[in-house]
Amino acid sequence: MAGWSHSWLPLARAARRSAVVTCLMIGLPPAAGGQTSPGQVPPAALGRLVDIGGRRLHLYCTGTGSPTVLLLAGSGSFSFDWYFVQRAAMSSTRVCSYDRAGLAWSDPGPLPHTFAQAVFDLRALIDRSGERGPFLLVGHSLGGLIARLFAARYPHDVAGVVLLDTGAETTLQFINGRFAREIEAALPEPIPAPRLATVDSERTVSAEAMRGIARFRQAVGPPAIDGPYTELPPALQELRLWAMGQPFAVLADDNPYAANEEVLSLADRIRNPQQLGDIPLIVIGRSPDTVSAVADPASGAVRRVLERPAELRALGQLSSNSVVIRATHSRHEVHLDRPDLVLQAIANLREAIRTHSHVVAPTTGATILQ
Repeated sequence: MAGWSHSWLPLARAARRSAVVTCLMIGLPPAAGGQTSPGQVPPAALGRLVDIGGRRLHLYCTGTGSPTVLLLAGSGSFSFDWYFVQRAAMSSTRVCSYDRAGLAWSDPGPLPHTFAQAVFDLRALIDRSGERGPFLLVGHSLGGLIARLFAARYPHDVAGVVLLDTGAETTLQFINGRFAREIEAALPEPIPAPRLATVDSERTVSAEAMRGIARFRQAVGPPAIDGPYTELPPALQELRLWAMGQPFAVLADDNPYAANEEVLSLADRIRNPQQLGDIPLIVIGRSPDTVSAVADPASGAVRRVLERPAELRALGQLSSNSVVIRATHSRHEVHLDRPDLVLQAIANLREAIRTHSHVVAPTTGATILQ
């Protein structure tokens, strides 16, 4: 999905309101695990658990060199989903992936789970981890939005940005059985300020929320490995099944203020179209979906496909030093279907950063959007 949310989030939102596999990477010593289901022993963490102020986030860093590449996963995704990109990129520079609050080994965070809170947490993680910027941010889907917001807020800590099939504020989403723009659900209410500390009630899943999660599982089925995730090594597939099965994984990216934050983001982009200044930026979209010749041109599915090129170009306008491309032979998970293209983008950005020049578009297996 090219946008920021999943169609099941309102169900989880309503509920809330009322095997060591390090050898697959580079063999870091195992750390203690984070949240898990009652009675279940979590697998050893790939990286380290960084205390950001009373709670911990999982950070996994490999390789040496600069700028450090920081990988931001999409909604419902995890640090180890970057396996192919991180394994290859670590040979030439330092690469870090992490899990947002409530995902995999990371402790749950404060409620509500806003975009502002995710940016706040990332800032705290960087500050407490000892990793040094400026960083080259690579964000997929929701992770791309967080990367974009982080870069706009902390431009001096960002050397470059790659956005992988990230949605725009007005992207059509399939929500509750129909296509709609989530921004239309915005309400005139303030967005709670982010915070470090959690309270006891936020560290556990309530009985009511568990019933909502059970309804979600009944609707979509149990955790399964499908689509591009079947390309991951078997041990990482097992790890993914564990992480998907954690109750907090269903709730971690549920943002009841998403529409409000999208309104503010769009307003900021209207006021300042080049929010990133001249920070080198590469925007990569998935392969375009096909549209049936007999499909209703007014349908949400068709409009979504037809609107996508303009959305990608609009994201490219966030920087005066950008290129916009579409990956060939790739689904939404570009980093799994086309890790080679993501690695090209990282290499091209590193060269633009090193030479203070205009970024060059990856051309192998991609088309440039003029």
